[in-house]
Order: sequence, then C-alpha cells, then structure tokens
Amino acid sequence: MICKNCGTQVPEGKKFCHMCGNPVMADPPEVDVPAELFETAETVEPSEVTEITDLFETAETVEPSEVTEITGLFENAETVDLFESAGTIDSSTSPGTAEHFTAPEISASPEASGTADSYPVPGSFSPPAAPSDYLNSEQTYSVDGMYPSYESPDNQYFSPQQVEYTFEQTPESPKKKTKKKKLFIIGGSVLAVVVVAAILLVPFIIKKTKQTKYDNAIALLEDGDYAKAQEQFTELGDFEDAQEKVKYCHNKEKYDNAAELLDKGNYAQAQKQFTELGNFEDAQEKTKYCQNKEKYDNAIALLDAGDYVQANKLFTELGDFEDAQEKAKYCQNKEKYDSAMALLDAGDYVQAQEQFTELGDFEDAQEKAEYSQDKEKYNSAMALLDSGDYVQAKEKFTELGDFEDAAIQVNNCENSIAYEEAEELLTQEKYSDAVTAFEQLGDFRDSIEKAEYCENWLDYLSAEELFEAGDYAAAKVIFSELSNISFSDASQKYLTCVNKEDYKAAEKLYDEGSYYDAYLAFEALGSFEDAEQRKSECKQTFPYTGEQYRNPNYSWGDFSLTIIPPETDQSRNYLKIYTEDDVLVSSITIDQGSSAVVSLPQGTYRIRNAYGSGAWFGEEDMFGDEGNYIVLLNGESDSDLFSLAAGYTYTLYLRSYEDVPGDPVDSQYESRDNF
Repeated sequence: MICKNCGTQVPEGKKFCHMCGNPVMADPPEVDVPAELFETAETVEPSEVTEITDLFETAETVEPSEVTEITGLFENAETVDLFESAGTIDSSTSPGTAEHFTAPEISASPEASGTADSYPVPGSFSPPAAPSDYLNSEQTYSVDGMYPSYESPDNQYFSPQQVEYTFEQTPESPKKKTKKKKLFIIGGSVLAVVVVAAILLVPFIIKKTKQTKYDNAIALLEDGDYAKAQEQFTELGDFEDAQEKVKYCHNKEKYDNAAELLDKGNYAQAQKQFTELGNFEDAQEKTKYCQNKEKYDNAIALLDAGDYVQANKLFTELGDFEDAQEKAKYCQNKEKYDSAMALLDAGDYVQAQEQFTELGDFEDAQEKAEYSQDKEKYNSAMALLDSGDYVQAKEKFTELGDFEDAAIQVNNCENSIAYEEAEELLTQEKYSDAVTAFEQLGDFRDSIEKAEYCENWLDYLSAEELFEAGDYAAAKVIFSELSNISFSDASQKYLTCVNKEDYKAAEKLYDEGSYYDAYLAFEALGSFEDAEQRKSECKQTFPYTGEQYRNPNYSWGDFSLTIIPPETDQSRNYLKIYTEDDVLVSSITIDQGSSAVVSLPQGTYRIRNAYGSGAWFGEEDMFGDEGNYIVLLNGESDSDLFSLAAGYTYTLYLRSYEDVPGDPVDSQYESRDNF
C-alpha cells in the first residue's frame, strides 16, 4: 500500500498513512508489457533497480507542469528498447544522479527555423531508437512543437518546426551480457512502477515546496521583514496558519510604523494607528500613552515658554503620569523664582534677597539670596573700575574674595595700571621699553597688538637707517614686510628702494656702454628723480658716413663696392661685412640720403644690414629693438655668400624695389643679438 499524499509505503490493510494521515492507495495495477521487450532482456538485480529509483529519492522539487511532461513521455512511448539509444553511462560518477547519464547528441534538421544547424535546441532529446528487428526499412521520426524557444546569438528566438531523426536498419549483432547493459534493460512492469512512483511523489513534493516557502516566510518574519513575509504567506494560501500569519504581518508592520511615529514624537498619527490596531499586542496602552504624552509635551512647551499658570493646570490634570505632579509644583515655585530674579536684575537686591529666602531650597534660591548681598558690593567696585580709579577698585574687589569674577577683576585692575604705564612709554616713542611692558601684559586688552606695533616701529627705523646708508636692497626687504601689514608709509618707502636699485642698475649699464639697455631701464623709472634726463643721454650721435672699422688683416683693396640705400625710407644704415668664416672685415655707417664706397680684397663675403629711423645707441646696440636687422642673400644661389673678384667695381642697392641692373639681392631677418 502506498500513501497518495506523501508516497510512504504503508502496511497492508491500513487505510491512512502513519506519516501524514492521508488516505492510502493499493498497490498499482500491473501493466501489460509486450513480450518482445523481454525476449532479449536480462535478469535485473534488485540493487540495480534501486539505483534507478534513487533518481526519484534524490530529486529536487518538481513543479506539477514538469511532472506532466515526464508522464507524457511515458504515455506516448512506443514499445521499443528505451535505453538502446538513451546515451552512455559515465562510470566516474555515482549511480542515481543526473551526471550518471550522458544524453546522445541531436542535430536539428536544416528545415528547422533559426540556425539550428549551428546551435543545439535547448531541452531537446533523442527519440528512442527501435530495435533492429522492428525496423523493416529506413524510418524517420518527426517531433513537432515539443521544443522550447531558443535564444540565438543575435538575441532572436526561434522554435524548431520539425526535427527528423533517421535510423538505418542494420543486422543485429550478438549482444554481450554486461553489467552496464543490465542497468538499463527493465521490464514493462518495473517501468510502470517507476511512472506511478513519480506521479505519487507530486503531492509530497508540492507539500515539501510549500513547507520550505513557509519556513522562509517564518525566517523573514523573525528578521522583521514583515512586507516580504506577508507576501510569501499570502502566496501560501490556506497552508497551515499562513492566513493568520498574513494578518499578523500586516498588523505588526502597522504597529512598528506607529511605534516609529511615537519615537519621533508624532503622537497624533501614532495614536490614530494604535487605535486602528485595536487589541493587537499593547496597542490600547500605547493609544492612552500617546494621548497623555501629547498633553504632557504641551505642558512642557508652556513651561519652557514661561507660562507657568497654564503649564501647572495641564500637569495637574495629568495626575500621576510620569513626573506631572513634580512639574506642577515646579511651576508654582518657578513663578516666584522669576519674580525674585526680576528684582535682582532690576538692582533691587533687598527685595530679591527676601523672596529668594522664602523659596528655601528651591533650585539655587539660597545662593541667589547670598548673591544679592554681594552683588551690590560688586557693582560699586565696577563703578570705580569704569571710572579709571583702578587703585580703589582693586581694594573693593579684593574684599569680595571669590565672588563671581572678583579675583579676576583684581588682576584686571593691576593690568590696567600697568597698561597705562606702557601707553605712556609708547607716547614718548620709547619703543624698546614699550615692547617689554606690553609683552609682560600678555593678552590683556590689545597688549599683543601694541607690542607688535612697537616692534614694527623699531624695524621701520632700522630700515630708514639702511636706506640713508645706501643699502637699498636690505632696506627694501624690511619695508616690503612692513608694507604687507600696511604699516605707516612702508609701501611708499619700499617702492623708493626698488626705484633706487633700478636707477643704480641703469647707471651701471650706461657706464658699461650698454646704452640701449640703460635707455630702457631709465625709461621704466618714469619720472623718478632725473630718470627722464638720463634716458635722453643714452641716445648716441650717429657716426659720419663711411667705414667705421677695418680689420687690419684685410687692409688692401682689390675691388670697389658702392652701397646705395633707398631714398624713400629716410633711414640710417649700418652694415657689417664678414668673410665666409664669419670674420668681421669692415663696418660701415650711412646717414640718411647718403651712400658709401669701400674697397675690399677679393673673396667671398657675407653682408648684414641694420637700418632704422629712430635713435642710435652705438655700434653695440645700434638702433635697439626699434631697428631692423637683415642678412643679404644671393638671388642666384639663394645663399648668403657673395663672391667678389679683383678689378671690378660693384654697386649694392639696399632694399630697392625698382628695376636696377645686375644680379638680384634678397634678404631675411636676423635678431639683433645675432647681428
């Protein structure tokens, strides 16, 4: 006998299962199996059958839909050797497990939709191959609509329409008896038992699934995740007490929300939700607590606002709720206390002392009574301090001992006396003594700032001494630091030092003959002292037209060179003639409207031309940055070399745009430093 609910084997004659209490069913009826299946069947050992049934004992939870698919396979199975083409046995794994069986490969027919020739169809299986003695000819099996959708590599789904499997008839070969073969040749009755066992396991598996889900919901409930727990209990329907658990989760979540509102002080909303919960847990007590708590907080608000009359009324109505009675008594005393404090603040120390005494040990009433007495003495001493009578004030504060800050005020009086003495030293410009006096006062009043002020004056005087001595660099450093704090006229003195340094540098450039650099330096000084006059002195007189320098190693002349500047630009010209080895042979100046003639030894030369209409700063700086500096290029060879032969007379037209006889001469700009 087998239980139809959990599948437990029940002794004969029992009507109900001793495991789950449900009705049992008789042994399944025998199934007629064609004798052909047993013609070649071998004896199956009981242990081997157990290995097959173990597949069901270790199976995971199976949904009803999956069971239907399994049973469907057996209902439609033909009378063939089910295990002939069922695959191979992997001896490396344990029997009774999914890994113990290796499914045969399936190749989809080209007619199937998608790309079945490249991608196997998920979930497909090979139809059982019929024994050779039942196949009279080549036989084709078609499976239509039995495959799930498959996702191709390009994420497009296809469902094979038809898959064909072809089995060719071959002569039957003698079969050897092996243990492997005995494991999979099972008679029809055994197969029927397996099918029935699978069907009977379904209720047990479903119950086991619900129990697992129920346990998970219980775990969520214990973890406080009521929303998810409620969701899972709802899905369980009427399984065990799931419906009660759904209601409990709903109330518990609402209870926790109300408790959170209560913790946040939102008593009105909390009270509303606790009221809706009825007698769930301690919701009624929480409702009453919210009512009282709201009134209590209102009373506290009135108390904090100083409305002791209304606060006293509410605290009295609350009875013994929390510390309402103590708060009511406190409100009564507080009103009297504030009245006494008002007298104290108004300076009526006699009346204040009287009322504080009546309050007894309420708060600090006794201390306030004593305070009222000492306060009058203290105010008298402060009046002397404010008037500047530091000596008399010091005596009064000393008599008060440790009352309030009387001891501090004694020290304050002493510091005030010392501060006045330091101020007198500062007035007399005795900065060194004043620094010492202010430093001894520490942070009293502005003693630190006054000490720094005196030190800055000492630095300023030191910088002035350096300036007078002509040490502008050292003086500039000190004045720079003082200018950062805007001390006196340190910024102006700093600029003066800078200009003095720049003026000295400009004079040095002038003395070294760097007239253009000196010109720029004096120009940067603007109107400082006589910088404008010195700037004009940097301009030099342009030399007479002719050769200014001749290398003694090239003193003879083999040819004549006439140099003619253009008449239109009104510029002065300065030329340098070098050998091809960059040896300077001659330098020539040509004034406006003039030309020059020079005789040179025959050879190959480089010619450079500087010109400008501005100031002349000597042969070293020439026309400065306002001038133009070019290198002449041979138009025929496109190089800067000119070969000049003996016995010839040459004429060089500078920067001419008119058609002139002779070979063309080009030019390119050169920097003044490389000229």
